[in-house]
Amino acid sequence: MTKEKLQEIKEKAQKATPGPWISGMSAKGMSVWQFEGRTVTEWICSWQGISPQREYNMDYISAVDPTTILALIGRIEALEKSNG
Repeated sequence: MTKEKLQEIKEKAQKATPGPWISGMSAKGMSVWQFEGRTVTEWICSWQGISPQREYNMDYISAVDPTTILALIGRIEALEKSNG
């Protein structure tokens, strides 16, 4: 991955709704929400219908919320800095 692509992802993550995100079923279908404490604070996305692949996608999207991505980028930047 290029430094430019990593920077692009970082900038998008900084603008997006922070995590943590959770996934589950709603009246809209399979959904992903921002979750703070016990409260859903922001709807992120949803899919109509149920299928194993949609469930895998929903679980993946909720696992890689912007807060998580920024932490991963921070680790990459720290490793690059320590390796000169």
